[in-house]
Amino acid sequence: MLNRSSLVSANAFKKGWEALSHRSYQLEWLAVGLLTGLAFLVRRNSLGNQSLWFDEADLVARASDNLGKILENFFKAGENGPLYTLLMHFWIQIFGNSELAVRTPSLLAGTTAVPLLYLAARKLGGTKVALLAALLLTLSPYNVWYSQDAKMYPLALCLTLASVWLFLKALEDRRWRWWVAYIIITTLGFYIHVMAAMIVGVEIAYYFGLRWYKKSPNLYNGKRILISFGLLTLPYLPLALWQLIALWDGTVGATWFVPVSLPEMLNSLLRRFALNRSVEPWETIGALVFLVLAILGLFKVWRKPSRTENNAFFSPAIFLTLYLVLPILSFYLLTTRIPLFAERYLLIASPAYYILAAMGLVWLATRRMTMVFALLGLAFVLVMALVALVNVNYSKEAQKEDWREAMKQLTAQLRPGDIVFVVPGYLETAVRYYLKPGSDVAIQTIPESILAPKAVGDTDDIALNDYVQRSIRSYERAWLVISPERYQREDPQEFLRKVWFDNNTYTIGDPLEFVGVEILKYSFAQIPGTNVDFYPRSSLTDYKFGNTILLEGYDYLSNGAGRILPTGTVQQGDNLHLTLYFRKLLPDTTDYEISVRLVTSNGEDTATNYTTRALSGYYPTSIWQPYRGVRDYREIYIKVPTGEYRLEVSLNPVGKPEQKVLVSGREGQNLLTNANKVLLSLPVTVVLRQ
Repeated sequence: MLNRSSLVSANAFKKGWEALSHRSYQLEWLAVGLLTGLAFLVRRNSLGNQSLWFDEADLVARASDNLGKILENFFKAGENGPLYTLLMHFWIQIFGNSELAVRTPSLLAGTTAVPLLYLAARKLGGTKVALLAALLLTLSPYNVWYSQDAKMYPLALCLTLASVWLFLKALEDRRWRWWVAYIIITTLGFYIHVMAAMIVGVEIAYYFGLRWYKKSPNLYNGKRILISFGLLTLPYLPLALWQLIALWDGTVGATWFVPVSLPEMLNSLLRRFALNRSVEPWETIGALVFLVLAILGLFKVWRKPSRTENNAFFSPAIFLTLYLVLPILSFYLLTTRIPLFAERYLLIASPAYYILAAMGLVWLATRRMTMVFALLGLAFVLVMALVALVNVNYSKEAQKEDWREAMKQLTAQLRPGDIVFVVPGYLETAVRYYLKPGSDVAIQTIPESILAPKAVGDTDDIALNDYVQRSIRSYERAWLVISPERYQREDPQEFLRKVWFDNNTYTIGDPLEFVGVEILKYSFAQIPGTNVDFYPRSSLTDYKFGNTILLEGYDYLSNGAGRILPTGTVQQGDNLHLTLYFRKLLPDTTDYEISVRLVTSNGEDTATNYTTRALSGYYPTSIWQPYRGVRDYREIYIKVPTGEYRLEVSLNPVGKPEQKVLVSGREGQNLLTNANKVLLSLPVTVVLRQ
């Protein structure tokens, strides 16, 4: 029989243990809070460094539609995240559509995923595993990348993690409220992104797999589970309908993605899950280290089951195996029918990989012989993650399609009378996002059916020729904006570029090349639909260089993007768009350079001198046809103080600047005789940027 002192000691021990447990619980959640704060800072850093890529811009465009159109498209075929589009509609209404604004929901979702992973991992592997897995997710370059992307994938990750935690909690607690919460959260996931439905496949496979593994057909009766699974099918039916149709005819995504083999898919995912992108050989080494840790974790969880596995309805080994393998395998089987593979679609499977890697680290750390390998492995993974974050995620150089810089350069050179062709057409949203309101320019896409791959050897295409001819009527110049890889898939023989444009236009400058974007510049020999060489010029001249080349006039435009200034007035830091109108009078094989120089009103040089062959050398004077007009375009970057300036024009044979061609003629009342340069009468007035 226990004496009084023994009872007092037992009570004291119990209270001390409870206090220690409470203290441990507080420290545990303090650690989770710190990791969550770190996750926010890691994802917030450099959030606006990168340009929106076309998929982000496309989402912004669709979310900016009127509410009726968004709801009308809610169940439309190919609409793989209708609820996210709806949520973004209201978000944009409140916070605007800047790069930072539209990426903030992903930032918040990516941050929230950290404590949710902790909750799920704690049930599957305990506190140490959960904290390590949360740390790996916090610093995962792959997850940080998509947390800085204005897309739905981080929110889909959050909802699938919440679904996993609620599913495991409901199995443990067995009260209806957990099943109701599970149904609601999982259903929302379907409509945030269709790939979230894969987590239900994991949960269903887990339930029936466990029944088989435990050899217990009446396991937990299954009533509430089966009811929950049944209820989940109802809201998914509208999505399932178009998905089944797409799977049957194999059309959705067929032109957007390239088929991949299973080894290629696994190689890509192992690299992304580990370090996303980094310098070689460290990207490969990092992927291998992560893989070894995950294999060790898988070995540990199967070889030495958790103490809680005596629960007939719990098996971390089965669940984690299904959580990692089933989404990847299912998605691969889907891609054999429809090319769809992109690493972002399998973001929802990455938590299982981090949990297994954390299990591998914990298993190594608990063994005296291998503890040092655990420390080295963790240190290596964290250091390599930080290196990848700095070199890629936080890089000031473009890592995504650089539509921001591409459209900045295009905007600086656009003029009235220009038309912009965007190929493939779905890139139009990125072009419009960065051109911004006020860019008064025609933007034209070409239907996929017209741009379909041509037969090998074709040299003409009636439908394409007719479509482009009708599109360019009355325009003076054309810009072709392409994403090279995507353009190659849409037009593998480059029929539009190399057959149509190269044979019907003059190239007027070197291509503008950016990450994922290329811009080509063309001028039409005659303005289509008018049969004239020039539109009326703002300034007419009659200057003859030698006996062969006539300068008939010129135009000044201060900006082609909608800022209206008086003729000849330009803001500091802008381009002055100059057009020189030439005509060849007699045959002459001499190749001339055309020099344009900005001088002060007193004739002093401003170090603003542009000397180049006609049309940037793409249509030299040596091949000009007699009596055919030629428009030569110049972009004069204005970097001089405010004031009044003039432009000088002169010609000389290529490489012989001292041999100026003598010029005679007039502009209004200004007469020249045997001069070596022309001083254009219209002044250039430079004003401060407003």
